[in-house]
Amino acid sequence: MRTRFAILMWLAGGLGFVGLGCGTSTTPSPPAPKDAPTVGPHQGTAFALPNGSGLVEIVNEPEPSDRGKAASTAIVAYFLQPDGRTALSPAPTNVKVRLDVGKDSAANLDLKPEPKSGDPASAARFTTKTGPYALPDIRGELSATVGGSDFKAVLSGVR
Repeated sequence: MRTRFAILMWLAGGLGFVGLGCGTSTTPSPPAPKDAPTVGPHQGTAFALPNGSGLVEIVNEPEPSDRGKAASTAIVAYFLQPDGRTALSPAPTNVKVRLDVGKDSAANLDLKPEPKSGDPASAARFTTKTGPYALPDIRGELSATVGGSDFKAVLSGVR
């Protein structure tokens, strides 16, 4: 009787160990949603524009050097063609950032066209004035009119 019990326990334990490796899934993960942020050519966070018209990449220029300190930097938006390398044409209009600065208040910043020489992607480059706008520290929303369509992207934890 003890021998039968020992054999059954041995088999049950062995089958349990064999089953440990069978729990892994061979099904690939689903693709990221089309509006999920990615990394752009300037190493910033990029968001898809409406109707597959391209993407907008958000960066700080100059890049803040010390986190935790109120660095003076600008929020810069590069509007790019779907290839991610050339400037969007025609350029967007009404480019703005709304920053959440308190419990019930916000600061609205206009981004002005400011192409940068030597960078072909910068023909549709928009920038704020410099201020304490380190992207990892801000919460808010970027908005623009792109090809006649309104566009909005939530800025939270942007690199």
